[in-house]
Amino acid sequence: MTFLADIVYRPRSATEILDASFHLLRLHYRSFVLLTAVAYFPLAVFSILFGRYTGMTPESPPAAMGWNLLIVFPVQMIWFNVMSGLVATMTSRAYLQEPLEPGTTWMTVVPRLPAIIGSSILVAIGTGFGFILLFFPGIYFYTRFGLAPLIAAIEGTGLNESFRRATTLSHGRKLHIFGVTLLAVTLYLIVLIGLGITFSLLPTILLKTVFSYLGTILTWPMLPVIQTALYYDLRIRGEGYDVDLMSRTLGPLAGAPAEAAF
Repeated sequence: MTFLADIVYRPRSATEILDASFHLLRLHYRSFVLLTAVAYFPLAVFSILFGRYTGMTPESPPAAMGWNLLIVFPVQMIWFNVMSGLVATMTSRAYLQEPLEPGTTWMTVVPRLPAIIGSSILVAIGTGFGFILLFFPGIYFYTRFGLAPLIAAIEGTGLNESFRRATTLSHGRKLHIFGVTLLAVTLYLIVLIGLGITFSLLPTILLKTVFSYLGTILTWPMLPVIQTALYYDLRIRGEGYDVDLMSRTLGPLAGAPAEAAF
């Protein structure tokens, strides 16, 4: 276990945030994957049933799906944000050195689902329209409001308050948010493309489907863990949260031994 008093809480660069995120992933990877697997199961069942009903397969091009995309894409977008909220809540506890209990994480997040889902829909719509309007408005919208669903999950704020908090935390730090997000998405896509090439060599559609779901479960936690590390970095930069954490924990943990730190 990593004791809080031995972690250096400070503003971090984009690459340092990624380094801290992968440290958390290494320490608690099994818990993150287990939580993701349970959360992903309903979406996997939906995708399989929908595929059988429509005749769609993982190899079907988007153009062949037609109007089915209007059903599949929103469901996937919403559910992946729910999964992110669950992983982010657990990551927050890992960051603060609290016990990681998947059952408690679910109980915490479920009442917050309306705000998580609502904010994720609004962020997707706003960012999408922004990209249509010469691309850069989409980047601005996301860097300003993109953390709203995660804030709703971690802080338990309502829809309006989540967007207000996202605006406050991103003030003067949008370029920093963009840099971290770009690095995170690039890394995730590299891993995803590598897995996709590997899975394409499998002989049957069933194997490709099973291993596609397995790949998602193993890789998805990367993004919400990085987002959570970015969230706390923004709080440290804007609210002096590092000072608050250290002042609350130096006393009771002053004599505790350290096994790991980041």
